[in-house]
Amino acid sequence: MGDTADIPYDELAPEQRAVTRHQWDVDIRATREALNYAERFASKGRAYVEAASDESVIRRSGAR
Repeated sequence: MGDTADIPYDELAPEQRAVTRHQWDVDIRATREALNYAERFASKGRAYVEAASDESVIRRSGAR
Protein backbone atom coordinates (compact mmCIF):
# COMPACT_ATOMS: atom_id res chain seq x y z
CA MET A 1 0.00 0.00 0.00
CA GLY A 2 2.92 2.33 0.45
CA ASP A 3 3.54 5.11 2.91
CA THR A 4 0.38 7.01 3.81
CA ALA A 5 1.90 9.23 6.51
CA ASP A 6 1.36 12.44 4.52
CA ILE A 7 -2.19 11.65 3.38
CA PRO A 8 -5.04 12.94 5.57
CA TYR A 9 -6.91 10.08 7.23
CA ASP A 10 -10.21 11.04 5.56
CA GLU A 11 -8.59 10.63 2.14
CA LEU A 12 -7.33 7.09 2.75
CA ALA A 13 -8.98 4.07 1.18
CA PRO A 14 -10.98 1.90 3.62
CA GLU A 15 -8.19 -0.71 3.73
CA GLN A 16 -5.60 1.96 4.49
CA ARG A 17 -7.81 3.35 7.26
CA ALA A 18 -8.01 -0.12 8.82
CA VAL A 19 -4.23 -0.45 8.75
CA THR A 20 -3.86 3.04 10.24
CA ARG A 21 -6.33 2.30 13.07
CA HIS A 22 -4.52 -0.95 13.83
CA GLN A 23 -1.21 0.90 14.07
CA TRP A 24 -2.78 3.49 16.35
CA ASP A 25 -3.98 0.65 18.62
CA VAL A 26 -0.50 -0.88 18.70
CA ASP A 27 1.14 2.49 19.43
CA ILE A 28 -1.36 3.41 22.16
CA ARG A 29 -1.04 0.01 23.82
CA ALA A 30 2.76 0.30 23.88
CA THR A 31 2.57 3.81 25.31
CA ARG A 32 0.14 2.76 28.05
CA GLU A 33 2.23 -0.28 28.98
CA ALA A 34 5.32 1.92 29.30
CA LEU A 35 3.61 4.26 31.78
CA ASN A 36 4.37 3.47 35.38
CA TYR A 37 2.98 6.22 37.55
CA ALA A 38 3.37 4.15 40.72
CA GLU A 39 7.11 4.03 40.10
CA ARG A 40 7.26 7.73 39.25
CA PHE A 41 5.31 8.77 42.36
CA ALA A 42 7.29 6.43 44.61
CA SER A 43 10.59 7.81 43.35
CA LYS A 44 9.41 11.30 44.38
CA GLY A 45 7.84 10.17 47.65
CA ARG A 46 4.39 11.30 46.51
CA ALA A 47 1.23 9.73 47.87
CA TYR A 48 -1.50 8.77 45.42
CA VAL A 49 -4.74 6.83 45.11
CA GLU A 50 -5.90 4.32 42.55
CA ALA A 51 -9.03 2.32 41.84
CA ALA A 52 -9.08 -1.39 42.60
CA SER A 53 -10.84 -3.86 40.33
CA ASP A 54 -13.77 -3.93 42.81
CA GLU A 55 -14.02 -0.12 42.49
CA SER A 56 -12.72 0.52 46.00
CA VAL A 57 -10.05 3.16 46.54
CA ILE A 58 -6.49 2.11 47.30
CA ARG A 59 -4.36 4.72 49.05
CA ARG A 60 -0.60 4.55 48.50
CA SER A 61 1.60 6.42 50.96
CA GLY A 62 4.38 7.27 48.57
CA ALA A 63 6.93 6.36 51.23
CA ARG A 64 10.32 5.60 49.83
